[in-house]
Amino acid sequence: MPAKVLNWGRPKGADITVFGLPKKTTKKEGPVILSFSKLSPVEKEQLILRLLTNNLLAAETLAGKSIFTINDISPPSEIPDSEQDEDHMNIYRVQRFF
Repeated sequence: MPAKVLNWGRPKGADITVFGLPKKTTKKEGPVILSFSKLSPVEKEQLILRLLTNNLLAAETLAGKSIFTINDISPPSEIPDSEQDEDHMNIYRVQRFF
């Protein structure tokens, strides 16, 4: 009589659902999204400046090439309401760029 064969590994059918479809796998690829409160102070300044103006002007200002003027700031109606919170739009954080 042959020796008993031990089963190794995952059981047969463990990689499909009850309906016969493949199980979903979780992927942890791509950038990690952090909340505003968990960003570093430099990243917070970059985000606030990009909300107030366009990305190119914000990059130039952060590099020290230019300073904002009144005409460069977008009107408050163009800034999303969710970003106009006191914690997000702390103007005193970016006051040195004006």
